[in-house]
Amino acid sequence: MAPSTPEPLAEPRFETLSDAGAIPDGVVSALTLDPQGLVWVGTSVGLLRFDGHHFVPVSMAGLGRGSAGTTFVRALMAGRDGRIWVGTEGQLLGAYDPRTEQWQLFRHDPQQPGSLGGVVRTLAEDAQGRIWVGSTGGGLQVLEPGSTQFKRYGAAEGLPDPRVQKIAIGPDGTVWVGTWSGLVRLSPGATRLTPLKLQDGSELRLPGQVVHALAPLRDGSLWLGTQEGELWRVDLAEAQAEQLDRRPGSLGAVQTITAVHSHEIWIGRGAGIELRDARNGQLLRSLRPRANKPWSLAGADIRSILRDPAGLLWVAGYGTGLQRVNNLEQALWVRRADDEPGSSMAEPDVRSLLALSDGTVWVGTNDRGIAILDASLRTVGGIRAGQQGLEAGRVTALAQGRNGHVWVGVESHVKEFSSARATAIHHDVGRGRLRRLVVDREGAVWAGTQDGLFRRAPEGGAFERVAHQDGRPLLGGVNAMVQAASGQLWVGTEAGLFPIAAGSKALAAIDFVEGGQPASRNVVGLLIDAAGDLWVDTTAGLHRLESWDGRKAKLAYLGEQPGVGTEAFGANLLQDARGKLWTHRGVYDPAQQRARQLGVADGVDIGSAWFRSYTQTADGRMLFGGSRGILVVQPQAFEFARFAPPVVATALRIGSRELPLARLQPQLVLQPDERSFSLEFAAMDLSDPARNRYRYRLQGVDTDWVESRSRQRLASYGGLAPGAYTLEIQGSNRHGEWSPKTLTLEVKVLPAWWQAWWGRALILLSLLGLGWAAAHWRTQRLRQRQKELQEQIAIATHALEAKSKALEESALTDSLTGLHNRRFALQRLDDDQRLARRQWDEAQRLGQSVNSEATLTFFMIDLDHFKSINDELGHAAGDAVLAQMRPRLQKVFKESDYLVRWGGEEFLVVARGTPRTELSDLAERARAVVAGEPFIIPNGEPLRVTCSIGFACHPLDPTEPRNAPWSAVLAVADAALYAAKREGRNRWVGVVQGRGTPFAIAQSLSGERECEAVVVRGSTAS
Repeated sequence: MAPSTPEPLAEPRFETLSDAGAIPDGVVSALTLDPQGLVWVGTSVGLLRFDGHHFVPVSMAGLGRGSAGTTFVRALMAGRDGRIWVGTEGQLLGAYDPRTEQWQLFRHDPQQPGSLGGVVRTLAEDAQGRIWVGSTGGGLQVLEPGSTQFKRYGAAEGLPDPRVQKIAIGPDGTVWVGTWSGLVRLSPGATRLTPLKLQDGSELRLPGQVVHALAPLRDGSLWLGTQEGELWRVDLAEAQAEQLDRRPGSLGAVQTITAVHSHEIWIGRGAGIELRDARNGQLLRSLRPRANKPWSLAGADIRSILRDPAGLLWVAGYGTGLQRVNNLEQALWVRRADDEPGSSMAEPDVRSLLALSDGTVWVGTNDRGIAILDASLRTVGGIRAGQQGLEAGRVTALAQGRNGHVWVGVESHVKEFSSARATAIHHDVGRGRLRRLVVDREGAVWAGTQDGLFRRAPEGGAFERVAHQDGRPLLGGVNAMVQAASGQLWVGTEAGLFPIAAGSKALAAIDFVEGGQPASRNVVGLLIDAAGDLWVDTTAGLHRLESWDGRKAKLAYLGEQPGVGTEAFGANLLQDARGKLWTHRGVYDPAQQRARQLGVADGVDIGSAWFRSYTQTADGRMLFGGSRGILVVQPQAFEFARFAPPVVATALRIGSRELPLARLQPQLVLQPDERSFSLEFAAMDLSDPARNRYRYRLQGVDTDWVESRSRQRLASYGGLAPGAYTLEIQGSNRHGEWSPKTLTLEVKVLPAWWQAWWGRALILLSLLGLGWAAAHWRTQRLRQRQKELQEQIAIATHALEAKSKALEESALTDSLTGLHNRRFALQRLDDDQRLARRQWDEAQRLGQSVNSEATLTFFMIDLDHFKSINDELGHAAGDAVLAQMRPRLQKVFKESDYLVRWGGEEFLVVARGTPRTELSDLAERARAVVAGEPFIIPNGEPLRVTCSIGFACHPLDPTEPRNAPWSAVLAVADAALYAAKREGRNRWVGVVQGRGTPFAIAQSLSGERECEAVVVRGSTAS
């Protein structure tokens, strides 16, 4: 049984983003968001920038000078002009410009009355651009725009204490000031600070208390909290104050207050977070760190809570590091494990679900029997293995008949329960594990198993195997069954879709019309919607039955529609009251023909979601089972909200030098000796950055968009001819929807003297002058001189052609490594694929074996821990390692193989004509040539570097050479690379051959599903 007073089930999911390497001891003292959406993090040792992918330290060299000598960040604020204002423990205030990477510093100078005073504790900017500074010892200070002199407010101006802990600017411009001796305010236009007067004539001063947190809200209320734990809500219009929490406070000191919604306030305290109703201050929930709940708060001492434009919540503190909270609306949330060890939901590996007519929900688990939940999904009972006739094993199917009996599939048997307390009746059903149970309107029980379909008549008896109309038994797995209003039963199997007419016991065949066949025979999900339409999900995507006359059928394929996808839509098909179709993987609106894939950032955090584990409650909620709990979908709270993130530039390199982003304004100008540049970028949807998509193009060079993955947010160009170009970079949100907020940069390449018009004119005039002088110098040798001149022109023409060819080759070459670049591979692989396919087709037509020359193998090679090389030894060391990769790879691969720097520290090798039996040896040689000999970095020291390798063959299935394009096989190689990384690095994982879709093969490498594939592995220990 569950605890008698369980905590609320719909808990926010906190995702930890930092580690000890990025944030020492997990100490985040301050947090801010700049106008572009980047997150800036103040720590005990300095300042970090976070773009959703990496924490980038900001150099604070020299900022620690002085008596305190520390760069512990105490206060942080992003100004509207993009500068980051930083107050440190070292009695220093700095304004950092990310574009120029320059600091403007303010320090205390005893000789200057207008200099900064005290240790900065809080910062705020008002509508006029004035910077308000609160410090310990320096009181309240304000810096006018463009000034370097501070105006101070002290006791003479009404400040009750020179130690100011918090400043907040109200919507009306009021400056609210929290001190170590209470609260005061500076009204617009006023010169003195005054207490807050209340309706009854009293004043809300809070003397003797440290006001730690202030939040003036747009609804006209002011929230404030103290170090002593008091929490107040003030209605400013009515001048009425209400104390919500008296000292010492349920969770300790109040340290930050944030309006998460118009109706919800989050209070960060010394021992956790409170969620309160913004309208009346009522406590809704308390959140504390829980070691047994990885999704909970990482630490208790909360210092900052911020909400960004995408609706994400950022939480930070001492010992907390930086955490992210998605899905605040909770249209999707997870019913997680019970705290009580003896509960059937203590380890909620949920393999089947059923909402019963009495409002309870039965949950079939992997090895803990059946849990019984009430309508609020609290555990109220259960049937453990070995009790009430329920044998041990996986509970994979549940169904309820009209008489209320519940049918339970356990391994290859069926149990019949007349009630939750009854002893089950045992039924044998074939030899295969149960997959699906359905009780039809007539009372017949249909059991879909791994070994076919079985039926038990309404009047009782044993389960009997169901056969085709010609008597052949149905072999293979049954995945889905659904009954239409006419009584016809539709059966989805691994061998296809079959109808069983009302009153019949046999499977009928379907004659699909031309163009109306399913994209795959393997049917994994079925649904009959409110309008009576049949929806069919296969391993190749979603379909809708357009026509059916009892014999002929036509299916409309939806896999090509944006967001639907060409893999299974999720199998577990359900429909909400507004007509949208749902699975644990996505939602599809047939009316708008709009789909959205769902992931962890949307609330789908149930581990491995299981096909056929789903149900719908009477109130419309949808439940989907997974290895870590139950996904609860409340469709009425879901909207197709679309956040359009801007794309921001995060790093600029010209040649091998990293330069400030200010170089991009007003345009990037490349001098004649600057032959290449690279721009790193990021889309500011930070909810699940790995799902963001990118594409870019340089007008004048690229004829179409060049798409790149989230891991390779880099546009690189080299060998550009002199002229003007426009670089466009577009990003998407996590749902893959392109944002109209494109990053556009003007690029100008200056010509060398010989490329300028005057240089060419000078060369031409020189040649003409030479000809004229020759003609007048010796007229009798005119013909001979003319011949010599023609030879010189021919030589010059050849040199110019060679120069042009060199420029063309440099556009396809990575300037640092000398390897081919990404554009080279993209231009050639389509032609290579067509050639290989022609060879395969010709061999199949002639019935001959295919020469290994028709095989392409994609090797993805990634240097291990490369970021630490750049961070600890500098980019020059990283560049040196990258530059030494070319000769090493050339020792292993053939001259005809493509050696490509794919992006960053990742390399692609396209091996041509290598037999599949030799690929493991080739991968091991490539691993060994990187790890076996140290790299030499600029200081002359040797550096050991290892690599991880993933590879895959094209075609994956030699019997179906046209099934997968090279890009899909490359994705499998990338998945193999990820597998090598997960398994410990300095190793290789390869897919030599595989059946099924590339997506399925890629998933099999991470253990998410099973797939028929030949996978090889090796490492330094093998």
